[in-house]
Amino acid sequence: MFTIGVLHVVCSLTAVLADCAGKATYRVTFTALWTSMSHPRHYPAGSAHWSGLVGGSHNSMYTMWQPGGKSTTGMKNMAELGSQRTLLNEMRAQGSNVLDTLALTVIGSGTGMTSGNLDVDGSHSLVSLVTMIAPSPDWFAGVHGLDLCDQTTWRQSRTVDLFPYDAGTDSGLKFTSSNSATNPREAIFRLTGTNPNNAQGSFYGYTTVPRMATLGFVRTSLTTPTPKITKAATTDTATTQAATTDTATTDAETTPAATTEAATTEAATTDAATTDAATTDAATTDDATTDAATTDAATTDAATTDAATTD
Repeated sequence: MFTIGVLHVVCSLTAVLADCAGKATYRVTFTALWTSMSHPRHYPAGSAHWSGLVGGSHNSMYTMWQPGGKSTTGMKNMAELGSQRTLLNEMRAQGSNVLDTLALTVIGSGTGMTSGNLDVDGSHSLVSLVTMIAPSPDWFAGVHGLDLCDQTTWRQSRTVDLFPYDAGTDSGLKFTSSNSATNPREAIFRLTGTNPNNAQGSFYGYTTVPRMATLGFVRTSLTTPTPKITKAATTDTATTQAATTDTATTDAETTPAATTEAATTEAATTDAATTDAATTDAATTDDATTDAATTDAATTDAATTDAATTD
């Protein structure tokens, strides 16, 4: 039970911390598709165009815009005037929440294409980009918080269809309406055939408002981090070294013992040799004594024989 509990915690942490590694660069391409055929109602012939695409990559702590939210001054100026400066300044003021910014050139007609590079990394995988639909009261197209990280893998490519939004800062209903400030500002919303539900609106009556542009992302480079040696691996190495040291100590302790045993064996051998030598000497002495006694006895017998002969 204890082991199962530990495994469950580890899996949960892995899921929370999972993200894309390294840094990726994407080629961002804005393609404008606005024509009198695609959007015939109130089409501003001769004046349709797009402001320069603007935005950047960021983390979840920053929100450039979102439906239901209120426009910042930077978003207001972009949607009403096509200005990039204030919005870029707002992004740069976010510090580490924003990784990279992008500002492209104007497209001078309803159709056209422009592109540039944008960097993302594991901590800044979200992308927000916008462009003004011009002329218009405060209408724009774009993406907000688009994640280029697919769980743990950087997307190779992605294309997003763009639809018109109202920034909630001007109450005009047509592409060419005169300025009519909305005070207080309203929430950002998507323009549809029924929102706003006013017959004077340039999108009124559409069953489905067709896309006005696309935004394409193609990964052009990927830099992965160099693997680091973990603390656990270092600890294992230290343990191995300690084990080696213990083995060396054991060998050192074993060697004197072996020497002592050898010395004892030699001493025992020496004692045995000494004992054998002593025994041999003793035996030799006894033999000599016996020989001497035998000689003396023989001499006595000879003497006795001589004496008998004389008599």
